[in-house]
Amino acid sequence: MAEATQRAIEAVWRIERSRIVAGVARLVRDVGLAEDLAQDALIAALEHWPQDGVPDNPGAG
Repeated sequence: MAEATQRAIEAVWRIERSRIVAGVARLVRDVGLAEDLAQDALIAALEHWPQDGVPDNPGAG
């Protein structure tokens, strides 16, 4: 994985994680499930961003 992409993923996760978990928790009404879904989103970013590039608004769902 390119170092710049890795740094971008780490930065987005650090900055947006709480907002993503809170937003998903409001939808599913389960904080544990929201944490799991947020981690699934992180895994998807790790899989796709190296090939597809970092999206223009990476914190947007």
